[in-house]
Amino acid sequence: MDEASKTATPIRTTPMKFINTTLNMFPSLTTAYRNQKLKPAQITHFPPSRRINDMIHYSTGDITKLRVDCIVNAAETSLLGGGGVDGAIHRAAGTGLVDECRTLPGNPRCPTGEARITSAYKLPCKKVIHTVAPDLRNASEVPTFREKLANCYRNALQLAVDNQDAQYCHPRSRYRHLSYRP
Repeated sequence: MDEASKTATPIRTTPMKFINTTLNMFPSLTTAYRNQKLKPAQITHFPPSRRINDMIHYSTGDITKLRVDCIVNAAETSLLGGGGVDGAIHRAAGTGLVDECRTLPGNPRCPTGEARITSAYKLPCKKVIHTVAPDLRNASEVPTFREKLANCYRNALQLAVDNQDAQYCHPRSRYRHLSYRP
């Protein structure tokens, strides 16, 4: 993949409607680039990786229905559940997820830009990677917003690679909620 193929805009897909949907229904980034459904970015800071691009699929719909190796939770720093995607993941996973999150060290359990991994409990996926995006409503996070947001993606993806998770699903919705348009 050339220099321009390192990042891209998302492709449009149909919403997921089926319980336990697999990512095989959606193209990997490698396939989307090959079929010219993704437009490569002109500037990027990281070398392309076919191995990683084969792991990432773009889809829309209910992340709690995906039968994949891991999903990424757009979490709050407490990791105890919240609204939106975070709340949906916690509700679908059941009480085991919040119980495990309570055992994670630190205060906050997951600082902005970092990531933590847990079991998935009642979800059809195997693991949940939790990451906390910066909040543009918090003035202290504005100067380092892009760096912290990049760290969310980088750290979540690194956990997936470290845990040999072949399929990975990361939501975008939290970042829109926080007034950022990627």
